[in-house]
Formats: sequence, C-alpha cells, structure tokens
Amino acid sequence: SSPWPRHVIIAVPEEELQPAWRELARPLATAGLAALLVSAIVAVLLSRSITQPLIAMTDASAKIAQGDYRQVIPAEGQDEVARLADSFNRMAREVERSRQAQRDFLANVSHDLKTPLTSIQGFSQAMLEGAIHDEQGYNRAAQIINAEAAHMSRLIQQLLSLARLEGGEALTERTPIAPGELVRQVAEKLGPLVAEAKLEMALSVAPNLPTVQGDEEHLEQALSNLIDNAIKYTPAGGRIGLVVQQLRVKSGKVVGQTDPVCAPPRLRDGLWVAICVNDTGTGISPEELPHVFERFYRADKSRGRAGGSGLGLAIAKQIVEAHGGAIGVSSEQGSGSCFSVFLPTGPSKG
Repeated sequence: SSPWPRHVIIAVPEEELQPAWRELARPLATAGLAALLVSAIVAVLLSRSITQPLIAMTDASAKIAQGDYRQVIPAEGQDEVARLADSFNRMAREVERSRQAQRDFLANVSHDLKTPLTSIQGFSQAMLEGAIHDEQGYNRAAQIINAEAAHMSRLIQQLLSLARLEGGEALTERTPIAPGELVRQVAEKLGPLVAEAKLEMALSVAPNLPTVQGDEEHLEQALSNLIDNAIKYTPAGGRIGLVVQQLRVKSGKVVGQTDPVCAPPRLRDGLWVAICVNDTGTGISPEELPHVFERFYRADKSRGRAGGSGLGLAIAKQIVEAHGGAIGVSSEQGSGSCFSVFLPTGPSKG
C-alpha cells in the first residue's frame, strides 16, 4: 500500500454553476416571501388574540373602579389568556356579590337600629312630656327602653366581634376544653329561651371524648349562635338535638361516627370532635343554603320568630375556623336543619 493519502477531486466549471443558482434563486425568494407573509399574519392574529382580551380586561377594570361591577370578559379556549379572563369574571362576580351583600347589610342594620331607637325615643319623649301619669306606665316604659337598649348593645357587640375576628385578632387563650361539658354549659344557659319558645332540647354526649384546645369563651359564643339560630327557626312543639361525638377522617371521608353529621369539604385526615346542632324547623331553601355563613347575609325573615342582623352564623364560622376547625350545614326545606362544628382533638380524656 502507498504511504501517501489518496484524494478524489471533482471539478465543475464555474460557468455551469451560475445557471443552477439562478434557477434556485427565484423559488427560494418566493418561498421566503411566502413564509414571511404567513409569519406576519400569524403574528398579527396571535397578537390580537392576546391583546384584545387584555384591552377588554383593562376597560372592564376601569369600569369596576368607577362602580360598574357587572363586567364579563369573553373567555374562549383553554389557554392562559382564557383562564385569566375566567378568573377575572369570577373576581368581578365576587366583587358584585360582596358589594350587594354590604348594601343589604347596611339596610338590615339600619332597620335593626331604627326600630329600637324609635321605641326609645317615643317612650322617653312620652315620659318627658308627662304623657305617662301612673307608676305602672313609667315602669312599663322604662322596661321597654331598657330592653331596646339591650338589643342595640347586642347588635353593636356582634358587629365589633365580627370586625375583630375578620381582622385576624388572635384568640385570647388556648386551654384544654372538654367538649361535652362545654355543650352542656351552653345548653343550660339557653334552657330558658328553649322553654320560652315551647321547644324540647335533647343532649347526647359520647363517652371518653378527647379534649380540644381553644378559647372557651369564643367557642361558647359560636355554639350559642348556632343554638339560638335553631330556636329562631323551629316552631313551637319542635325539637332541638345536640350531639357530641368523636370521629375519624380517612382519605377525606368521615368514618366511625355514631350519628349522622353534615361534613364540610376538605377535612384533613385525623381525629375530630363533631358537635351537631339539629332541629325540626322550617329548613333552608337550596338557594339560601350556600350563603348562610356569609357575613351580612340575611335569610328570609318570614321563616323565623324574629329577624337578626345576619351576623350570628358568620361569627360562629370565624370562631371555629380560628380554632383550626370547620363548620358545615345540611338542610331540607320543611324537614329541619343540621349544623355541625368540627374541632381538631387534643389528648384523649378518660
């Protein structure tokens, strides 16, 4: 074999290459121009598909800032812009719902304050002008003034409590609480109201319940609100049941309970104490049920003995959630309601 490398050289005359390039130049230029045109069209369409929803959202945001909350952005497709438009629409609906709830709340509170103020003003004016002449009339007027002032004081205290809870105020203390004993205390305190409403109240407490860590005063307030709500919406001759039991949540499902509970969504796995307040009252309509825990919400006043400010259940929910718990409700119109409070457990108590 030869030690020198071997090469193959192909030579083509230059004058033969130039015609070939000329033949390729025109198709290449045409293809390039076509690609450029298509790219420009695609870029314009893509840009419009992105910028138009953003412009619409900008305009809608400006209108919301001016007080027009009924804004809807068309959300077509499954891309990021469509998801953004869908989120914007949900936000706009929530803002509108919240604003309407606040308007309703102001109207309700104004009514609740105006009614006792009218009574206080009327009877005090009658006393000052000498329209009341006997001692019995003075005593009756004084009793009404005192009762209406107490009603106003309770309403104001509820407003302050809700404001503090929604503002993230920490609970004052955390101590081990026996849930069965807590419910017994609340039931005993509200016993006179139950008797006055001509209702029956039954209490069932499971044995060997674990303790819960919490602020006893606030938990008592939450349970009182739930029982008071049951009293308002249960007609005379009805029944209010209080059930306290331990249950386990496994894989997101409640297991091991001895009595039915209305479980809220997304309870974490573990041991819980469930406190259920059920009644044989008028029940809650499907339209009202999703809103009963909303602040400012007020259900149909014609269903109960007396209207409220719409704050009791909202306060109960805030207190329970501040304890790391959850609250749920189930109801069927005409068949009563069941409110369940779920609290995380502490050490077992024999």
